[in-house]
Amino acid sequence: MLTVEEQHAAILSCCDDLLAALRAIPTGDVGQIRMRLAALLHANLVTEEAQLIGPLRRLALADRPRLFTELSSEAANLRIRYSEHVGR
Repeated sequence: MLTVEEQHAAILSCCDDLLAALRAIPTGDVGQIRMRLAALLHANLVTEEAQLIGPLRRLALADRPRLFTELSSEAANLRIRYSEHVGR
């Protein structure tokens, strides 16, 4: 299992692969790379929930990091936008 940092690096690398595939002609690898990216993002969400977000959410409000609520809201909005994008 990859660490959160390794997952983030794999996601960024996959995004680079996707951009390269989108620029290439033919673009036959795009679907496969998008599936890999979706799997990486899903695994990262599961890992972050288990190792970071869940434990922080269980803390008393006063004990949470200062920007936790704001960053959690931003992350949720980004996930919604990504899901809408994939749906379109």
